[in-house]
This record gives sequence, C-alpha cells and structure tokens, in this order.
Amino acid sequence: MNAHKAISLALITAGVALCAAYGGMLPPTTKTRESSRAALAQLKAQEGADQAKIADLSAQLKGQAPQAPKERLSEWLERAALPFGVGCVLIALGSLLARRSEGDEELAADGVKREPIDLGALLERIEAELKSLWQSAEGLKAGQSPETSAETSAETSAEMSALRDRIKELQQGDLELLIDARGKVRSKHGITVFAELFGQISQGERRLNRAWSALVDEHAQESARSLEGALASFQQARQRVSELSS
Repeated sequence: MNAHKAISLALITAGVALCAAYGGMLPPTTKTRESSRAALAQLKAQEGADQAKIADLSAQLKGQAPQAPKERLSEWLERAALPFGVGCVLIALGSLLARRSEGDEELAADGVKREPIDLGALLERIEAELKSLWQSAEGLKAGQSPETSAETSAETSAEMSALRDRIKELQQGDLELLIDARGKVRSKHGITVFAELFGQISQGERRLNRAWSALVDEHAQESARSLEGALASFQQARQRVSELSS
C-alpha cells in the first residue's frame, strides 16, 4: 500500500466516523423527549411498576411538546453541521487521493508510466488465444483415443507440453495485464459492474488453471473441456464490456 492510499483510507475512515456520529444526532430538546418516552415504556413493561412514577413520567412527557421540523433542523445545524461538513470534506479528499493512488499504481517497476489499457481489445486477444488453445486441445484428443494407442504417444506428450507453455504465456502476459486493470475498471464502472465482470474473469482463470493441470496429468479431454469453459467465461466478459462501451 502506497502513502497516498494509506492517507486516503485514513481520511475516508475519519470522515465516515464524523458523518455517522453527527449526521443522526438528535437536538437536545428532542433527545430529552425521546429519553422520557423510552423510560416510560421501560417502566410500563415492568411488573408491579410504581404507578405514581408512571403518572409522573407521563405528565412530564405531555409537557414536552414535539419539536417542529424547522426547529429541529435549526438546532441540528447549530450543533452538528460543522463536524458533519468536515466529515464530508474528509471523505471527498480521501476519494481524490484514492484516485491518485490508482494512477500511481499504473507505474511500472522502473517508474515508467504504462500505456492505457484498452479493456475490450485486451479481452478480444485473450478470447482469440483461448479459442486457438481449445482447438489445439481438441486435436490432442485423437492422440489419446483407444484406436490410436492405450498410452499417450511421445509426440502427443510433446504437444501437451507445448500447449502448457502457451497457457503459461497467456497467464503471464495478457491475463496479468487484465488483472492490473481492475482498479481502473472499478473506478470507471463502479463496484457492481466490477464484481460482475471480474466474477466472469475469475471463473475463466480457474478453468484455465484446471486446463493446465489436466495437461500436466496428460488428460487431453479434460483439458479441452476446461479450455472450452474458460473461452465461454471470457466471451461473456468481452460481451459485457462491449455493452458498457455502446
């Protein structure tokens, strides 16, 4: 966590605390009346309660007329508006710093700013590579068919190894770029769209990992099935991005 992010988190936390504490604060007059009402209700709920006390509290409550909305607002503004306003300012400042920290995170390790990522184009590349991987895995099934051989041939094993390498390249290349873009997606589209979109992407990642593991175990059929599922997940993600861009 960089300094900007830490400070932004502290500012937002303090701002939320102030807004929560003073936003719902009752004016003293209303607070006194509500306390009397609560005490009366508690006393009435007790068995063998002192009726004289109940009558006394009831009389006090009748003498405390409810505040008019305008009076309540005026009293709240006088006592709570300043700290509540400070809380709102802190939240705004924290949000601005959070955006700045996301920009800082786009810097590469050597301090050179990365080029902006076209999410749609990136997903298209991933989808195209997954389709190619799936087709290759489908071709490997024949190398394990009972008609060919009961055991995986040396040629098929080599092809499986090459397919694993291609999956690893995808994971360490475009998929890594996609994960790095999650902050920008959350900032641009909001948490709901972010959760939906990266839920599909995470599902695709898991299926891709399963495909790689299946190749390690030389199960071409399971690898092909997992790659087909990964392709479907990333197709859904790309279609969602297209909808957001239109």
